[in-house]
Amino acid sequence: MTGGQMSTNEAPENSAASRWRILLVFATALLLAAACRKMQFNPDSIHYVDVARTIAEDRVIGTWHLTADSQRAPETLLYWPPAYPVALAIFFALGLSASMAAWAVSVAGYAASVWLLTAWQRRPGLALAGTLAFLHLIFLAGAPFRAWSESVFIPLTLASLVCMASATAATSTRRSAWLGFLAGVLGGGAVLTRYVGIALVPALAGAALLSPPDEDEREKNVRRNSLIAAMAGMALTMLPWLIRNLYLHGVLFGPDRPANMRPLSVILYFTGKSVYYDLGPLLLAFIFMLVGYHLVRRNGAEQALPSGWTRTGALIWGGVICAAGQFAIVLLTYLRYHVDEPPTTRYFMSVYACLLLAGLAWGARARLPEDALTRRWPLLLIVALPIVIGPLFAEAVSTDVTPRYTALDRWVEEHTGPNDLLIADRGWPLRFYTGRPVLEAGQVAAPSVTDGEKVAAMLERLGAHFDQVYLLPRNDEEAAEAIAGYDAAGLRVEEVARVITQPQYYRHHEEYEQIVYRVTGWR
Repeated sequence: MTGGQMSTNEAPENSAASRWRILLVFATALLLAAACRKMQFNPDSIHYVDVARTIAEDRVIGTWHLTADSQRAPETLLYWPPAYPVALAIFFALGLSASMAAWAVSVAGYAASVWLLTAWQRRPGLALAGTLAFLHLIFLAGAPFRAWSESVFIPLTLASLVCMASATAATSTRRSAWLGFLAGVLGGGAVLTRYVGIALVPALAGAALLSPPDEDEREKNVRRNSLIAAMAGMALTMLPWLIRNLYLHGVLFGPDRPANMRPLSVILYFTGKSVYYDLGPLLLAFIFMLVGYHLVRRNGAEQALPSGWTRTGALIWGGVICAAGQFAIVLLTYLRYHVDEPPTTRYFMSVYACLLLAGLAWGARARLPEDALTRRWPLLLIVALPIVIGPLFAEAVSTDVTPRYTALDRWVEEHTGPNDLLIADRGWPLRFYTGRPVLEAGQVAAPSVTDGEKVAAMLERLGAHFDQVYLLPRNDEEAAEAIAGYDAAGLRVEEVARVITQPQYYRHHEEYEQIVYRVTGWR
């Protein structure tokens, strides 16, 4: 895994470190399996689940969360790329429930991330520091027990950087090209999980071009081949999805979003809050390293640089550039576009994971003091424990964001068919529990469900997919507006039921009366 040869006296140390790595990954997997035993589903999660079910059942990358602008059923123009739903769909095809599929992906993804952070480390103490800091990041954000795409995005990003670092330290141009190509394929997979992964393009280039060089011609060929192969691998992975979007919809990515509506102070406040909560503990982890290790001066006579420094240098540059790129993309996105929520801890989690990788590579330049095992380990553990214990008691762990199953869901299951369309603003929980297609306005910039002209036009385009259409307004004002708009568009609306139910959203408990209308006249 390193550019240099391992000496004989290093073998026992590496063998011991291997056992440490296995123990760390196994312990992490057990902790995640317990923490994720009850997965939670917020609106983003439910949208991912619906795309995954559509892939598994209809063999189409699309969703039955429709809007009045939808041109196809299922809708194939997605806000987010498809890699995470594809991962869920694999488990759906095996017969697992949404909760079990999300659990399996989460445990596997974050355990793989720990392995990638530590597998190239020779020092068990440094691996422990990185693992504790990473657990802090994901638990504080609530990521392990929520069906979010970070469980796929973070390991793909880290794997891409590690492979590129290995390519720069390869002993042959052929091996460097294959490792670089693999880095590009994994990086393309990260982009197909979250578009912010495009930050890997400069990161992979930086890893190849900025890591400490050797002066011979072979080294120049290694870097050139690895960089060309990485860009080729990334293009090969990304282009089919982009061409598909361009062919079907005339756009490369998802639907357009309106301009940002939030004041700059709000965006900066939430960004600063994320930095405070996440970057602070990472700095604490780096202090943890410094307490336990003596850093080697670059040109110092005390000890020569360890073999494989080209590789660790590539990890440092790649991790820092990828972190900076993702941070800039996230911040610019929130400054430019209106999105569903402020930039919270979740959106910067992958940024700090890349920064952690770079910090661990920087710490790999250190040597362990001879008296560390007898004099410093208690201090190291005392410093490290708050990093992992604090998030375990964070509010995110105990706050359930999954919408409740209500009497309205039960009524829909009992009185409607699988091909009946439900029109409901933010109707994603109905689709989640009943499996019925929904026409909603929950996504940013989607037209209102009370816009009779657009709803009528949508039904004219896609009505062959539906047997009956039902309208479920949130309140009397929305009902009056919808009925007036539908009448003006030539649709007829008639009341068919009144259901006493609870809100599906989070902590609201008061009951209310939901009126259900049938919409006719669309065919």
